[in-house]
Amino acid sequence: MEPVELTGAGDDRLNPPSVTPEPAPPDDQLVKLAAVGSVIGAIFGLLVLQWLRRNINVSVSRRTN
Repeated sequence: MEPVELTGAGDDRLNPPSVTPEPAPPDDQLVKLAAVGSVIGAIFGLLVLQWLRRNINVSVSRRTN
């Protein structure tokens, strides 16, 4: 049995598009979440540093021989 060739089937021999696709815009919800998380993290970090400064007394002394 011989293979049957269909007319119009297969490679149409057109060149692929030369336009580079644009990247998708960032998801606004994720950007807002990241911004809010950064602000909350910075505030929390400042509060922790303030607490450490008040409650931990570090003294540096040099030994003299």
